[in-house]
Amino acid sequence: MSNKQVEQMEGIIYQVISGFYYVWSGNKSYTTKPRGLFRHQKITPLVGDRVIFELNQEDPDSDGQIVKLLPRRNEIKRPSVVNIDHAFVVMSLVEPDFSYYLLDTFLVSLEAKKIKGTIILTK
Repeated sequence: MSNKQVEQMEGIIYQVISGFYYVWSGNKSYTTKPRGLFRHQKITPLVGDRVIFELNQEDPDSDGQIVKLLPRRNEIKRPSVVNIDHAFVVMSLVEPDFSYYLLDTFLVSLEAKKIKGTIILTK
C-alpha cells in the first residue's frame, strides 16, 4: 500500500454544481469534493465557506478533497450562503406595491447577522 503525497490548502467555496465544490485559493480555482464524513455528520459545505482541502501531489489532475470547514461568521438560508459581508436589498416602488414591513424585515435580518445592507429601489 503506497502513501500518496497530499498538500493541504485553505480556500473559499465560490460555486457548487452537481456535488462538485469549486474552491478559490491563491488566485486559482480547484475542483473538490467533500469527505464522506461530512455526509454522515449531516454537514453541508456552502458557498462562502472557508475550507481546508487536500490535493494529491502525485496526480495534479485529480479532484481535491475538502477535509475541514472553518468557522462561519453568519449564514443566509435563501439562497444558502455563508460568511456574508454585504447584501443588496432590491425592491420595487411600484409593482408589486412597496412594503415598508418587508423592507424592515430584510434589514433587521441582515443586522442580526452583522451583514451590511444597501437598499436599491426600482420603478
